Amino acid sequence: MSFLAGCHAPVSEPANSNADASAHTARQEAGHQDTSAIESAVSAAVAEGDVTESRVREALIGMGWDATGIETGQNITPTGLDVDNVDAAIRDHQNCRMVDVRPNRTVTVVTVPTLGSGRCMVGHVYTE
Repeated sequence: MSFLAGCHAPVSEPANSNADASAHTARQEAGHQDTSAIESAVSAAVAEGDVTESRVREALIGMGWDATGIETGQNITPTGLDVDNVDAAIRDHQNCRMVDVRPNRTVTVVTVPTLGSGRCMVGHVYTE
C-alpha cells in the first residue's frame, strides 16, 4: 500500500495563510459533497494500469479526504484471485460515500447512511 507523508508548516507563515486555508477547506468541502467530483477523481486515478485499492485510496486522499477515514476492501480474494471490483467508503458526517470501481474502470459513487457501528463497510476493511 502507498502512504502519503505529512509536511510541517513553515516557521513563519505569510499574512494571508488563513485566507488560503479557508479557500482550500471550501474547495475540499465542495468536492466532498459532489459525488461526480469523486467519480471524476477516481476515474482519472484508475484510467491506466491495474485497478487497485491503493490507487482508489490515493485519489480520495488527493481530494482532501483524511486517510484514516477511508475504508477499502481488498485486492485479492481469500483464495488468491484478483477481486472483480474495488470498493472504498468515506465517512462524511452521518453519511458514507460508497465508491465502486469495476474492472472496466466504471466508477460509481452513492451516498448512504453510516452503519450503527459508525463505519461504512461491513466486515474486514483496510483503513491505511
